[in-house]
Amino acid sequence: MSISSYNGSALVAMLGKNCSAIASDRRFGVNFQTIARDNQHNAPFICMTDLIGAKQFSSDFVVSGTASEFLYCESMYKPDLEPQDLFEVISQALLSSVDRDCISGWGGIVYVVTPDLL
Repeated sequence: MSISSYNGSALVAMLGKNCSAIASDRRFGVNFQTIARDNQHNAPFICMTDLIGAKQFSSDFVVSGTASEFLYCESMYKPDLEPQDLFEVISQALLSSVDRDCISGWGGIVYVVTPDLL
């Protein structure tokens, strides 16, 4: 078994119209993979790092964890989603992925960040 899939997890971050969202299952995450969100000058920004720390940038969404192959949500994601729509898309992507990965799950949590929350 690979060390990167030992604990299991589902993580996804998405960009919307002047907002961003991050969602995770409630289980302990993958050892060395991280999804990060950083807001600078009110412009949402997402990236992730791989096991050796190399950054991977994205203008729409990033995924990580043992459920990552099920988190790719091209069929649901559209650019410039409003915060409520972004919440629905990221929530459905997370829920559908943890149903397909036996070492992820136990519910989920979603945060939507907008400029008025900063």
